[in-house]
Amino acid sequence: MDRFGHVIDPSVGYARGLILSSSLRESKRHQHALHVIQSRVTANGVNSFFNFTGLHRDYQIHPQQISLAEEWVGPGLFADELAKRTLEHLGGGPEHAVAVFNRATAGIVAACLALATPGSKVISVVPGTRSHPSLARGVALANAQLEEISTLLAMQEILDSSNVSLIVITGVSSELEIIDEFILTRHSRNQTGLFFHANGLCT
Repeated sequence: MDRFGHVIDPSVGYARGLILSSSLRESKRHQHALHVIQSRVTANGVNSFFNFTGLHRDYQIHPQQISLAEEWVGPGLFADELAKRTLEHLGGGPEHAVAVFNRATAGIVAACLALATPGSKVISVVPGTRSHPSLARGVALANAQLEEISTLLAMQEILDSSNVSLIVITGVSSELEIIDEFILTRHSRNQTGLFFHANGLCT
């Protein structure tokens, strides 16, 4: 229960309350919002809609660059350079590859499915109180068990007593809480699978 008496939904890690009481109701209200936006923009133009969420996902591209967004043209021109630069930045060799996702959520779920072993534990090192909801869902899809912690002691206890296949470190939470830098540097040397994500960046 949260401080208002609402039950915490384990799939997202927070209490939903009465309005968005389930994933289904959340999806239906999202679809309703899209219809409202569509009606308003159709009647009054794009400038009649304002995004106050703080999450701006507009796609800034010049008209002369439109052809580069084609499914085959863009990757054909930039895939090799992207892989080269990414591996130089993150470390890696010819046995590694680079995958591009249109959202961090998709990257998080894909990483869990690829790296988490069924029946194992996945440690989520997160500042504050909870991980991003996509992590819990990705771990569940991989048939693994999520353990959320925020201290080195808690992590070591789990590593000593459990089969851990993946450690996920959230450097900056959705609430803009920042993890202790010592945790990042200490466990970047750990041999267990390691995955970082923060503010739309997954590595």
